[in-house]
Formats: sequence, structure tokens, C-alpha cells
Amino acid sequence: MGAFAIILLGLFIGVGIYFLLRCCTGKLCTQIKDKLHEKLFYNSFLRYMIVSNLKLNYTIWGFLIFYYSFESHKSMAITCVLMAALYFLVCYPVLIMIGLLRNQHRVEEKKFNHAFNQLWQGINTNSSRALLYESIFCIRRFYIVLINVSLSPTEPLNNFE
Repeated sequence: MGAFAIILLGLFIGVGIYFLLRCCTGKLCTQIKDKLHEKLFYNSFLRYMIVSNLKLNYTIWGFLIFYYSFESHKSMAITCVLMAALYFLVCYPVLIMIGLLRNQHRVEEKKFNHAFNQLWQGINTNSSRALLYESIFCIRRFYIVLINVSLSPTEPLNNFE
């Protein structure tokens, strides 16, 4: 996955450092921990999922097509993990959409806005339809990839001749 894998690894390293610093009580440790919390949770992961959505779709579909098999325990495990990842890519935007609609009244609260503003950055928060932009954007990307993959004559899961 290239740069996206490196960024994800960096996010996980940052989370690890954050949890290590939670044990420290010094002033510097507290400042670094607070800054990491501000940058990591939740905006960094939300932005990563929005930006990397298309790349994740193509990559996971590609691996699923290549590894799709239930012949051995290993291939069955790989296939199941890839199918679960695809399921997550379908459910993620829908869950974000439901969460935004249920919490639309909280969008202007400072704490909520600080945690989730990557989902509506630069969008009119008074409009429900405008708040759903990122979710619909990710769902649309998933279906574009699904159509391209499933209608490809070289895809082994269909019966095109």
C-alpha cells in the first residue's frame, strides 16, 4: 500500500507512544501526551480513512481476487480477513453517516467539533445533506471499484468468457 501503509504505521506508533506516556506524571510527559491526544484521536484516523478509501478498496479487492480460496486453513483465513476488511469498508461510511445524523445538534460543541471536525471540514453543518458528503463520497468510491472489479473479464469470480 506504499505511503498509506507508512502513514498507518506512524499513526500506530504515535498511539503506542501516547499510551506509554499515560504512565508518566511529569509536566513534559503530560504536555506531549496532551498534544498526541489532540492530533491522534480521532481526526487523524478519520482523515486517513477518508483519504485512503480508494486505495484501500483497490488493494483489498486485488488481494481478495488473488488469494480467494478455501482449500487450506491458511487460504481460508486470508480470504475471511479480506472479506471482513471489505465489510468494514462498506460499514465505515454508513456508521459515520448515522453518527453524524444522530449528533448533528452537537456539531457546534467545542469538544465534539475538535474530535470529529475532519468529517465536515469546510461544509455547512446546518444541513444534514451537506454533513453526509464524506460518507457518500466513500460509499461511491467503494461501488466504483466494485463495478470495475466485478465486470472485468479477467476477474476469476465471475463467468465471463
